Amino acid sequence: MSNVSFFPEISQKYRDDHGARIVVTEVKETCVVFMREGYPYPCMRPLSNFIWKFKKIVNDL
Repeated sequence: MSNVSFFPEISQKYRDDHGARIVVTEVKETCVVFMREGYPYPCMRPLSNFIWKFKKIVNDL
């Protein structure tokens, strides 16, 4: 069994399907709340959509 989690966690960084960087701020039962880089308001996506369209940033150099 692997320890890799496909579910987002608070403070993890991702890129959306357009390449924009985001940081997860809250994970609810059915949705993910996040902040987009350069955008001052929180954004929200359904959990299933987030998992499908967002890719975790592994090495943030």
